[in-house]
Amino acid sequence: MKKVQLVLLVMILLACCGCNTTGNVTSPNAPSSPSAPQTQLDGPASVELPLPSSKVFGLEGTDALLYDIAVKYYSVQLEDPEIRKHLFMPSLGVLDTYQTEDGSTCYLCRFRGYDYYNLSQGLRDLNHPRYSPGSGGYDLARFTIAKTQSGKPVCTEVVLSADGEGWAQSIRLICGPKKELARAIIENKKLPVTIRDITSADSKKLLDIYLDYYFR
Repeated sequence: MKKVQLVLLVMILLACCGCNTTGNVTSPNAPSSPSAPQTQLDGPASVELPLPSSKVFGLEGTDALLYDIAVKYYSVQLEDPEIRKHLFMPSLGVLDTYQTEDGSTCYLCRFRGYDYYNLSQGLRDLNHPRYSPGSGGYDLARFTIAKTQSGKPVCTEVVLSADGEGWAQSIRLICGPKKELARAIIENKKLPVTIRDITSADSKKLLDIYLDYYFR
């Protein structure tokens, strides 16, 4: 009887040892499961891109107002839900100003539009963003700024230069009394004014500032 009990005990011990070799305990030299490894990303695989704003560039006063209006004007297509995959960012530089009869101030600006297509999926490495660049060159823009009764500045009109045959006439219309400036632009001659940049006109510098503010 004791001999039978001993045999049963040995069989139980062997069964338990077998469980240890086929259960959750893995030999240090055993290969890992093919489903175990996980991809390590340097950054987010896909993100929603916030709109640029004057705060990104540290702008204040009228410069901030002009830039935020430019963002809204350039990003009018943002109602499309797919649009947040891309970044559309304007750049502004002031050429000249003049006063209207009602006391408003017209700012004549170089308006550049930079496009960073598929940037939302290209930020795995924030130091080397991947995107498809695009740019439509630049337009001449006129921003008309008036003041409310409380003295708050508001933008009442934005006019951009036209394309095609109406381009030269639109330049004259935008420049108003600044006829010398209009002539220089139309004839592609040296401008009689010095451009004051509100933001950088360099697309890569512009993007670098944007990424520093929102993601880095």
